Amino acid sequence: ITMKDLDGDEVEEAVATVTLQPDTDEAETHIYIIDKKGDKWKIAGDFKNKNNDIDIVEFGDMDGDGTTDILVGWSTYNVTQNELYCYLFGEEIQEINTNETYTNMAVGSFTNDKKSTVITMSLSSSDVPAMGRLISVDEDGVVTHYETSMDSDIIKYSSVQTGYIDSKNLGVFVDGLNSSNRYNTQVLYF
Repeated sequence: ITMKDLDGDEVEEAVATVTLQPDTDEAETHIYIIDKKGDKWKIAGDFKNKNNDIDIVEFGDMDGDGTTDILVGWSTYNVTQNELYCYLFGEEIQEINTNETYTNMAVGSFTNDKKSTVITMSLSSSDVPAMGRLISVDEDGVVTHYETSMDSDIIKYSSVQTGYIDSKNLGVFVDGLNSSNRYNTQVLYF
C-alpha cells in the first residue's frame, strides 16, 4: 500500500495492489485507489491487469489539472518490456494504457510546461533498437513528443537519476553497462 494525497485535500489516498488466485492460470492483479471522505474509506477505482507484478509506481500531474495522477509500470517478466499505464485522478479515475514499453523510466517536468511527463528508456532487443522517449499523457491519450536513439551496446541500465542539466532544464542521467563490461553515461533532455 502506498499513501499519497492525490486530490489535494490534505488527506492521503491509498493505492493498493492485490493479486487474486496467485500461482494459477486465473491470476489477476488489481490496483485499488481508495479515497477517504470524512470518516469513511471508499474504493474510487478498481483496475485489473493481466500482469501479476508491478515494476514501479510513480506520481505526477500528467494532465495539468492540479491533481496527482498515478503511473504504474506493470512487469511482463521481460526486463526490457515493462508496460506503462497511467491512472488520471479526478471525479472518475481514467485508466490509460499508453502502449509504451520500457526498461527504466523517470517522471518529472521535462518540458517546462508545469505538467509532468515521463522519459522512458528501452534496451535494444533483437527487433527493436535502444530508445529514449518523452511521453505525455492527457485525458485524450498519449503523445510521444520526442524519440531519440540510445546506445544499443548497453546491456543493463545501472542508474537512472533525474537532475538539472542547467539552471532551469530538467534531464535524466542514465548510466549503463555495455557488452565490454564498461560503463557510460547518457543524458536525455528536451
